[in-house]
Amino acid sequence: MKKIHTIFIFFLMMIIIGPFPAYAVLLLTPEEARQEDAPGESIRSTIQPPTLEGKVPAPEGEQRFLVIPKTAPAGPDIKILSPELEKAILSPLKLMVLFIPREGTQVDISTLRVECLKFITINITDRLKEYISSQGINVERAELPSGTHKIRITVADTKGGTTRMVFVFRVQ
Repeated sequence: MKKIHTIFIFFLMMIIIGPFPAYAVLLLTPEEARQEDAPGESIRSTIQPPTLEGKVPAPEGEQRFLVIPKTAPAGPDIKILSPELEKAILSPLKLMVLFIPREGTQVDISTLRVECLKFITINITDRLKEYISSQGINVERAELPSGTHKIRITVADTKGGTTRMVFVFRVQ
């Protein structure tokens, strides 16, 4: 009888705790969050073909050179479904990013990079690996320290089209 009672309590606890993950994914440590922000990155951009001089238009007057073919197509579309970026958010947060491939292509997940833009860029792709698929990123509980964080997602498709998007989290 005691064994049945123990099993019943175990399953009851699994039902109560089950929908809530026991831990959150730490995307950025407090030490990393305190680093100085990267200068001059625009909020949203798609890699563009170079001008005739070979320069890619750079945000806020900075000079950058990027060598890509003049016919480089845009890559997959990147949509942030959650959280709402216009509002201050609480951590842990639900992070849902959708990758939408161009017609006739597939998302090449091996090209995915997720980075926090600080004076020294922090690659957080490995921290998200188990939550990444060719459809996007889906993290139920992503932990970020309070503050403003610029995150850049870069992904390409099977025909070489690359898209880069920078978005800002304002965490309370």
